[in-house]
Amino acid sequence: MGDFPKAEESYETCLLIDPENLDVHRALANIDSRLGRFDSALEAYETSLRFARSPGDTIGVWNAIAEVHEIRGRIEACPGRASNGAENKGNAR
Repeated sequence: MGDFPKAEESYETCLLIDPENLDVHRALANIDSRLGRFDSALEAYETSLRFARSPGDTIGVWNAIAEVHEIRGRIEACPGRASNGAENKGNAR
């Protein structure tokens, strides 16, 4: 597994330089999703929609949003899973 905290810090620094960078917003959303921070991931993907430069960009973001909903649904459907919201702990953004 990668060093998500360092990657996240680097991407946040990129946003200080270029706050409208679609790729950086998508990368941060991807990190959130991989860490199980689904609400934060969805929020970051929705923010990235504002910076889409083409229909392909927009479609890519909507596909990523759909994947987060799909992953969250599979996790929530697991038998015996505690419903304590642990997947959203650590939403810093």
